[in-house]
Amino acid sequence: MKSRRLNNHLLAILLCLIPLLAAAAGLCAAPAESETLQREEFWKYPGLSLTVPAAGNLVNFLPLAVPESGDLIPWVIYPSQLLAHLPLYGLNVPKALWYTGMELLLPAAGIGLMAAGSNDFLQDGSALLLGAYQSVTQFSVYEVYREFRSRTPPEDAYRRDFNSRSFGEVLRGEFSVSSLRKAIVWIPTLLGPALLSGYRLLAEGDTESAVWSTGSAYIGDTEVHPAAGFAYTLGRSLAAMSLVGIGEEALYRGVIYEEIKTRTSRRTARMIDALLFPAIHLPGDIYAGFSTGTVAFQFIWRAGMTLVFDEAYDQGGVPLAAAVHMWSDVLLLLVQWLAYGGVPGGTAGSGNSLWMVPLDYAEAAPWPQQGLTLRFSIPL
Repeated sequence: MKSRRLNNHLLAILLCLIPLLAAAAGLCAAPAESETLQREEFWKYPGLSLTVPAAGNLVNFLPLAVPESGDLIPWVIYPSQLLAHLPLYGLNVPKALWYTGMELLLPAAGIGLMAAGSNDFLQDGSALLLGAYQSVTQFSVYEVYREFRSRTPPEDAYRRDFNSRSFGEVLRGEFSVSSLRKAIVWIPTLLGPALLSGYRLLAEGDTESAVWSTGSAYIGDTEVHPAAGFAYTLGRSLAAMSLVGIGEEALYRGVIYEEIKTRTSRRTARMIDALLFPAIHLPGDIYAGFSTGTVAFQFIWRAGMTLVFDEAYDQGGVPLAAAVHMWSDVLLLLVQWLAYGGVPGGTAGSGNSLWMVPLDYAEAAPWPQQGLTLRFSIPL
């Protein structure tokens, strides 16, 4: 076991060195900023960047066939995500260097915090940092795409019709009053979580762990006042889900849906997206121990929400789609905490896929391996 863990660590270190070498090479051989790129070069930049999350999502299915591979996969997926922004060195070296720094710092800080102790709040902080790393790597693919489209000929509609947004613009859009006033945001935010949480509570038929049933409240195994627990869950959910909304919407709507739409049609792009986005969440549902019926229901439910995200994206770009995504997630996590947070460990680690965490550490974590979740956007 020790030799296997050592090999996993060495593999992670080796993969982490690749972006550093790429940074040095990029500084020495950066292309001219005025160089125009042709649309046919998509596969040289955004296409190459997309292979990293595509491979990572495919690998997440591997433990279904080879359970013993679970220990190795996080050590491969986490460092390999550093490769996603490497094509950015051929387009914008300063941006690429920023992503290299952030994508080395965040997982190191997260794993360091996880190793610092078994306190519920330390573990939760670690999960936030690891989730932030996931979101930053997803947004880095969008950055490659933005840079690529900005370098295509100005007279090309491919460049003119793209609604490019920065990380800060998307973050502000999630919390802006103008976004929250739109029906495409507040109606799905209220109805979507109500539908899913209602189904789950009816399917499980068990409210004995609910805060309103026990009169107690817990964050992991730590007992707190119900008001404090609700406030903590709200704050933690806002912090985590704002980043999840940014990362997933930038990648799946801002790049994948957008590119398919420009190459085919809006209807075709929505059909593909409504199948693809739920599919990449299947491993999280299966590893969480859901019944076949619940897995199927959540797939269909996610497909419907994906169509909502697509419509929001078409109306207001990534900021509006991220607003729908974030507020739906936040409401789901609050409902989950109220429904299961009345007993120790009822919602510990919820909203975070343990498949994101190296299992060497997860074995000692204070949350159950088969945790319950009401979320539809488990970061994978």
